[in-house]
Amino acid sequence: MTVRRMESADLEQVAALEQAAFTDPWSFNIWKDCLEGRRDICYVAEQDGLIVGYFCMMVVLDEAELLKIAVLPEKQKKGVASGLMEMMLCYLGSRKIRAVTLEVREHNRAALALYTKYGFVPEGRRKNYYRNPAEDAIIMRKSQL
Repeated sequence: MTVRRMESADLEQVAALEQAAFTDPWSFNIWKDCLEGRRDICYVAEQDGLIVGYFCMMVVLDEAELLKIAVLPEKQKKGVASGLMEMMLCYLGSRKIRAVTLEVREHNRAALALYTKYGFVPEGRRKNYYRNPAEDAIIMRKSQL
């Protein structure tokens, strides 16, 4: 598996993965805007020419927010998400970012376990943050990168 910066040529695969991974997915145009903008940093995990996962984050000054992370359903539980998390944390650490936050569905046990494994701790809750279905978001934070 190779983890590399997302490119515009990846957008069709990323948008398809997004549809497979989320009940309330970002559109192709949102992904296009992320790549064309200057604030979002996106990476993909690739195996044999197939994009099997991705993450997108935003960095402002010395803090970051993980906006999205996803893995193809058939590639989950195979280390892809861990590889993406390690790349993200390495990238942030090399740039002296002091903290990263994220939101996760309160019932997404797999994601909560992944984030806890990498040192994220719950910091708050956003009521009814998600749609399809409606659900609270747990805000998590990792400091001391």
